[in-house]
Amino acid sequence: MAGESARGGVLQAEFAGRLIAAYITRYREAAAWKAAIWLGSLALFLTALVVDSLVGEAAILGLLGSLYLLASRLVLRPEMTRAHREGVAIQEQYDVELFGLTWNKGLADSPVPIVDVEDLASRYQGSQAALAGWYVGTGHAPSGAAVLLRQLENVSWGRRDHQRFAILAASSLVISVGATVVVGLLAGASLAAYVSTLLAPSLPWLLDLADLSVLHWRAAATRSEIEADLNTLWVSLGNGTPDVPPEALREVQDRIFIARRRFGRVPTWFYRLRHDRNKAAFDAAASRMLEGKGWG
Repeated sequence: MAGESARGGVLQAEFAGRLIAAYITRYREAAAWKAAIWLGSLALFLTALVVDSLVGEAAILGLLGSLYLLASRLVLRPEMTRAHREGVAIQEQYDVELFGLTWNKGLADSPVPIVDVEDLASRYQGSQAALAGWYVGTGHAPSGAAVLLRQLENVSWGRRDHQRFAILAASSLVISVGATVVVGLLAGASLAAYVSTLLAPSLPWLLDLADLSVLHWRAAATRSEIEADLNTLWVSLGNGTPDVPPEALREVQDRIFIARRRFGRVPTWFYRLRHDRNKAAFDAAASRMLEGKGWG
C-alpha cells in the first residue's frame, strides 16, 4: 500500500485506506442512482409486457414511459454523474499519491478537500482490512516500472470487465426487444398499439441497455489502446531504457483519468463476480513479466 507521494514522503497506509474508502463510498452512491434508473426503466418495461399480455392496450403506459425518460435524464442521471466524477477525482488523488506523480490541475481541477475525503471515508461500509493490497506486488522493479505495472493492472482489468459487460448489455437488449415483439404478436396488437403500449413504455429500458452496450464497448476499446502502449513501454525496459520517465507515467495517468471519468464503471455485482478470476489472471501475468525482467 505504501509508495512515494507527490510531496516526496511515504504515503501513510492509513491515509491511503481513507482515500480508497472515500472513493468507494462515492462510487457506491453513483451506483445507487444508476440502480434507481435501471429499476424504474425495468419496472415500466415489465409492466408494459404484463399489461399488454393480460389487459390489452393501455395508452397511459406510453405517457408514463415518456415522463420517466425525461425525469431520468434531467434528475437521476445528473446526480449519478456528479457522484461518479467526485469518486474519480478521489481515486486520482490516491493514484497520484501512491505513484509519486504530480497533480494535473489543468485536467483534474483541484483535489477534493481533505475534509470531504474524511467525511466520505467515515461513511464507508465495509472492512478496512479489505482495502489493503489494492495493487499487485512489484517485486524488485525500479520505481517507474513498478508504477507502469500497476497502471497496466488497472487498464487490463478494466478492459476485460468492460468487454464482458458490453456483451451482457447487448444480449439483454436483443432479448428485450424480442420480448416486446413476441408479446405484441401474441396479443394481436396493431402497429399503433405496439408503439404506444409496448415500445413507448419500454423505451427507457431499451435506451439504457443500448447506452450501456455502446459505452462499455468504447470503454474497453479505450483501455485496450492504453494497455497496448503500456505493454510497449514495458518491453522497452532493459533494452537501453532502465526505467520509465515520470512524464510518460503522467501521460498514461491522464489517459486513465479521462477513461474513468468518461466511461464509468461496471456494476459492483459484476465486478465482484469476476474479481477472483481477474486477480488470479493478472497476478500470474505480473509474476511472469517481473521474472522476465529479473525483478521477480
